[in-house]
Parts: sequence; structure tokens; C-alpha cells
Amino acid sequence: MKTNLALIGYGPHLKSLVLGIKLAHQRDIDWYEDAKTGLEATTREEYPLIFLNDVIAAGNSVLPEQIGLEDGLEMGCYLIGEIRKGINKKTPILVMHMFPPHKEKTAVRRYMDAGATECINTFLLESSGDFEKIVGKYL
Repeated sequence: MKTNLALIGYGPHLKSLVLGIKLAHQRDIDWYEDAKTGLEATTREEYPLIFLNDVIAAGNSVLPEQIGLEDGLEMGCYLIGEIRKGINKKTPILVMHMFPPHKEKTAVRRYMDAGATECINTFLLESSGDFEKIVGKYL
């Protein structure tokens, strides 16, 4: 098993979260900005923890079998399902999202039904320390 953590997704706001994890938990992160590369990596390597950011652009991450999954929620649920079929079937998957309150409950339910371990609304975190505490539960 790798000691690095895996992050699948894109977003400029992730840089500070990644840096916080590196500093707080002394872990490097293998960052895959597109779904295809992230899925390939998580089927080859066993990770202790996988982060999935819901900002996954379908345009640069389309796999042949999932053409038509245009939004991040659909793409995220698809990826979680595929990851759960392979070597990382028991690995905690933390989904980072920024859904507004009126959409959050439905989105979280869909992610959890797909096999996510926990969903974190990064927009509501008061500090990067909050995120690091959540991550610490799984390491």
C-alpha cells in the first residue's frame, strides 16, 4: 500500500487544503486533476485515503464507458462506484464539495449511496484546521 494519499479532481481552492494535509499529517498527495488518470491510478495502487473533489470537468476526463456524464455529481458517483470495484474497495473516500444548502442533502445522499465514506462541504469549513481534523480520523 502506498503511504501517499490520492486526490482526484480540480480546483484552485484545493492547493491550501493539500498543503495543510502535507504539513499536519506529513503525507504527500498524488494529485490527479482529471477523472481518467485518477481512476487509472486508483485501480493500480492501493491508497490509505482517497479524496474526490466534485469539480471534475467531464470535457477533459471522459472515459469511453461514461460519455454523457456531464456534471461533477454524476462523474463523482461514477468514479466512486468504479473505485469500489477494485483494489481500493475498502479505502475511505472523502468527497469535497461546495453545494449550496438547498442542493447539499440530495448530493450528499447520492455520493454516500455510491460508496463515499464522508462528504465535506469545503465552503463551510471555518479553517483549514477543521479539514485536517476530519482527515486525521481516517489516518
